[in-house]
Amino acid sequence: MISSLSSIITEALYKSQVIAEEDKELYTYGFFVLLSKGLFFLVSALFGWMLGVLWESIVFYIMFSMLRGYAGGFHASKESVCTCCTTASLFLSSLSIWYMQRIGNSIIPFCILAVCGAVIYLLAPLDSEDKPLTRAELVLYRQKTRAIDITIVIISIVGLCLHLPAILHAASISMALECILLVLGKVKIIT
Repeated sequence: MISSLSSIITEALYKSQVIAEEDKELYTYGFFVLLSKGLFFLVSALFGWMLGVLWESIVFYIMFSMLRGYAGGFHASKESVCTCCTTASLFLSSLSIWYMQRIGNSIIPFCILAVCGAVIYLLAPLDSEDKPLTRAELVLYRQKTRAIDITIVIISIVGLCLHLPAILHAASISMALECILLVLGKVKIIT
């Protein structure tokens, strides 16, 4: 669906002579990324709104997107499967944040943050068969992933110090989801 819409937009721009034919593939990919991120941002916000954790779900999605962009991990083989799995993951993430808010305990989310942050720090980045990373890209993505990983942990600690545990909840779930995707991606490569 999103790839079809991206192609339609690109084709319209090409027919209007806004872009050159040799740039069509690049524009299609760019629109796909933009539309995907926009759609899933709205989905995450919708689930957050429905569960009463709107801003926490937005913070979660921003942190997760930043990590996912550099850390990599499991990718579905079809766009439709990816869309369904991502939507389900976003719902479960918002539900987990809601649940953590109800428990009111900071120890469990902090443990999740620490363990998943360590796994991400050690495993990332993980390239895929579709887009293998060069040695230079691996080094760059590892540095960026680790910087984001550490920044999220620091933001969570500052949030706790400022009596804003919702930041920790959003951060721990973003780390947990990325950790799961990294581990699944690693298992897929090994098997």
